[in-house]
Amino acid sequence: MSSPGMDIAVIDDEEVIRESLRDFLVRQGHRIREFTDGEAAVKAFLINPPDLALLDIRMPGEDGLSVLRRLRSDHPELPVIMMSGHGTMDTAIEAMRLGAADFLRKPVKFPDLLAAMERTRRLMEVEGDRNRLRAALARSQGPADSGYLGASPACQAVRTFLDAASRSALDNVLISGETGSGKDVVARELHRRLRGNEAPFVVVNCPALPETLVESELFGHMKGSFTGADADRPGAFELADGGTLFLDEIGDISAAAQAKLLRALEARQFRRLGGRKEVDVDVTVIAATNQDLEGMVHDGTFRRDLFYRLNTYQLVLPPLRERREDIPLLAKHFLLQFAARRHLDSALFQSGALAAFDAYDFPGNVRELRNIIERAVMLSDKGTITPDLLVLPRARASGPAPGARPGGPGRRPVEEAADAEPAEARTTRDALVRHRWNRRAAAKELQITYEALRWRIDKYSLMQ
Repeated sequence: MSSPGMDIAVIDDEEVIRESLRDFLVRQGHRIREFTDGEAAVKAFLINPPDLALLDIRMPGEDGLSVLRRLRSDHPELPVIMMSGHGTMDTAIEAMRLGAADFLRKPVKFPDLLAAMERTRRLMEVEGDRNRLRAALARSQGPADSGYLGASPACQAVRTFLDAASRSALDNVLISGETGSGKDVVARELHRRLRGNEAPFVVVNCPALPETLVESELFGHMKGSFTGADADRPGAFELADGGTLFLDEIGDISAAAQAKLLRALEARQFRRLGGRKEVDVDVTVIAATNQDLEGMVHDGTFRRDLFYRLNTYQLVLPPLRERREDIPLLAKHFLLQFAARRHLDSALFQSGALAAFDAYDFPGNVRELRNIIERAVMLSDKGTITPDLLVLPRARASGPAPGARPGGPGRRPVEEAADAEPAEARTTRDALVRHRWNRRAAAKELQITYEALRWRIDKYSLMQ
């Protein structure tokens, strides 16, 4: 805002204040318009609004806060800096609540004015970035906002499925895709379209279901049905009645749980553990997996009848490396999201920063990109992301950088370090591959707990 050549309106009934501000701002290279009351300014702005307004709070007739309300209504993008010689904290808070960009006490000190103008400039840049991102998202998503960001053909295919699904009465949907590809995002959007935001959305993390408590977790139990059951308790199916039950990582569910789940899916009816009467539910079941369920059926590790029951409608989500054109859009979305959480004045990528992603295949997909941006924002000083802040945890390149030779300048040090995979990582990866990435089965072979296996997967970035 302090860059030369701006059209600035000064609205103040005190001539000495207007003259002082005019002389200073003209020396800074700005054009100044003066108004002694808010009514004249409001009328003039309808024809030719300024780039910035400096508005006094106490004036004859309509006060500055009332004028601010009118300006925010007529010109929502016009930045307004309020001024007052009698300002209290309550007044300042009210001005900011109404949309003022900043608040200055009179007599206005010129360094404070310049600082306020600079803060306002940064805020307007952030708001401009947000508006451009919203416009880009609107163009990429079309009239139906799916929450699944991207403009690539692969993303358009996902949104086409969601559009078709929203017009159908779906009972079961199977979403498959690599870890971090957005299965939970799509499941929630599908729920919103089919059942609405007010309907329950119940998530069951299938690998975390204890063998001994599967039936209780899914279908609930009656008081006294087992040791420790000191009260009646509904299960996930009952809690999701009228809404959606999301079975995350269905490929890791045990054989015993598969049999119990099949009956409930077929009849939409079950009994609580220890109960005598059947409970009917109206529920949409969405299952998600990062495994090859069809291959598991052939291996005998997943029930064929359960697979076909779940596979009424199947949606396969593309990995991020197959929709690389979406990476800048997603990166900017996450940048604005995390910068807003930290209340940063600006949020932008330094020129060329996103080139760090050009030769990276994102084994962790969108979730990994999100984590990289979150880390960069946390390490940044003022929300400006430089290339050195975009640290790639495990740079598995999808191909050499243009003009690069193996081991030459185009190869990153982190890639060379990743070539020497630790023995524990290799053993864990081999077990996962043998069991088609069924983590429960791999943990059993390795004789470690499921949580220990997850820790290894995260530690060594083991992805299917």
